[in-house]
Amino acid sequence: MVEEKKRKELEEFGIVIDYLPTGKSSSPSPVPIVQLVGEKFFTLLEASVKKEVKIGDKVFIGKEGRDVVDKIKGKIKYEDLTLNAKNELPNAILKIINEDEKRFVEVFNKAGPLNIRQHSLELLPGVGKNILNKFWKKEKRKNSLP
Repeated sequence: MVEEKKRKELEEFGIVIDYLPTGKSSSPSPVPIVQLVGEKFFTLLEASVKKEVKIGDKVFIGKEGRDVVDKIKGKIKYEDLTLNAKNELPNAILKIINEDEKRFVEVFNKAGPLNIRQHSLELLPGVGKNILNKFWKKEKRKNSLP
């Protein structure tokens, strides 16, 4: 039996959430770097760049044919983001969602109950039975006949 190796899916595009033209202050060499959020998996990344970019730019970060990004330095944690990147992250996430709204709406449309007592949407932070009940009541009123 031939085992199929699962290929790791990587980000193809990222949104720039910070541009540091002289690199980090702790770095010995002044190489321009960017902090990015991946478009598909929301991966936080740090990369060196070939040319100047603006915050909010969508850049190709795939394996081959990069015109802006030189080298992906690696994944980073939220704590490793600069203050500016932390502030820009919500805007970048909104941009990603707005560009592919169908993908995100589909998640909510396909979400179903886990068991008789719990819905899968309750696993989202800040969503509980009260919020779901308000939502379902509003939907029932909207879909009911006058």
